[in-house]
Amino acid sequence: MKCPKCEAENNESAKFYKNCGETLKTEEKVEVKKKSSITENRNLIIIAALAIICIVLATTVMFGGSLLKGDVPLENHDFGGIEMLIPVGSDFVETNEIPAFGSVGGLVQYANQGKYSDEAYSIMFSTIDGGSAPSSTTFDRKEGDVVIYKDKNGENAFYMTREVDDVEIHLVGGDEKTMIKMLNSVKVSSDFTDEKTTQESTTTQPAQTTAPATTAMTILGGSFSTGGGLEDKTYADIYVGPEHAGENVIIQIFYSRDGGSLNDGNMVPKTVDSSGYIQVASAEPYSKFPDHAEINLYDSSSNLLDTMSVDLSPSEGTQSF
Repeated sequence: MKCPKCEAENNESAKFYKNCGETLKTEEKVEVKKKSSITENRNLIIIAALAIICIVLATTVMFGGSLLKGDVPLENHDFGGIEMLIPVGSDFVETNEIPAFGSVGGLVQYANQGKYSDEAYSIMFSTIDGGSAPSSTTFDRKEGDVVIYKDKNGENAFYMTREVDDVEIHLVGGDEKTMIKMLNSVKVSSDFTDEKTTQESTTTQPAQTTAPATTAMTILGGSFSTGGGLEDKTYADIYVGPEHAGENVIIQIFYSRDGGSLNDGNMVPKTVDSSGYIQVASAEPYSKFPDHAEINLYDSSSNLLDTMSVDLSPSEGTQSF
């Protein structure tokens, strides 16, 4: 390499020109070039990494968000001759002790103790006509043959019904779309209808032995009893008079607190005792003491006989009305 100043030849590896002592600039330029190249590569890596992070975040929002807001997965379930779709992982457990379907009809209720209990937490099958929606709900609309009620207080809760082959299906939950899918999937098999017909025929004769009605039955009074523990149910003693002893009836009671419903208002077949009382317990304990009760009294053919509204003190003990 020639020195630009003295034009003397020098080795490529020399750091100084041997004649004039000037510093060679080649290495410095190479070093600067190397450093510049490293910096550029590092910036490219950072930019690429940031791009990947942005893609991952966008994917999470797009796909993860849609999954969180997506439909509840459903699978078919057989409730003893009544098939319908239910949430995958749910566990519907029978919560009442109503006898098998007989001459006055019957009902059975299930509560979801598994997954998606907020989305769908209560199913009831009934062959008793004349049931009404809870007083805490208001009619919203119909979609096909599905009747939809919403909570009056604006809570995310729905009460829906649908009738299939003389079976009324009542569904309570918080996921409107999923509940409609569940109700529209209901199929009542011939096994269920055949079994129901057999049970009705076998119970027709005993039903004729009950005492005939002597006068129109009305609610004359009674009492409500509440316990102090979370495991305590609410008990109702409804007085209709001893002249109706032995008669078959159906009782429906809606309990509420501060305008919010505490139960679904099961229609419970009962027999008037010898003292003229109808005794019925709530299907399950309530987390709050009720401050109001709506009583509906039906005969064995589900004809409404009488109704009564009772205001209660939300406390433990027995209260008469």
